[in-house]
Amino acid sequence: ALRTLFVNDSSSARPDGSMQVKDIFWFKHSSKIGDVSSAKVFELLKYEKIDAVESSTTYEDYNIHLDEERLDEFRQKGLEVEIIEGM
Repeated sequence: ALRTLFVNDSSSARPDGSMQVKDIFWFKHSSKIGDVSSAKVFELLKYEKIDAVESSTTYEDYNIHLDEERLDEFRQKGLEVEIIEGM
């Protein structure tokens, strides 16, 4: 459902094509209580403005990625991540 969140969901506030899901970072824990806290998972997501772009207004103006070093540490604790492309 997340991949298609805005497909066929246009309105006067969201004209067709103005909203879309680009990437989903789906985290799975090996236990019900979790392997790492939600705050630490959130801190894995990194984004940096691409230097060549003056005014950053689109998704492509940023380098969005996960902190691989910390992710490796959390994988040892049982955390898994799947990156799913939006539609």
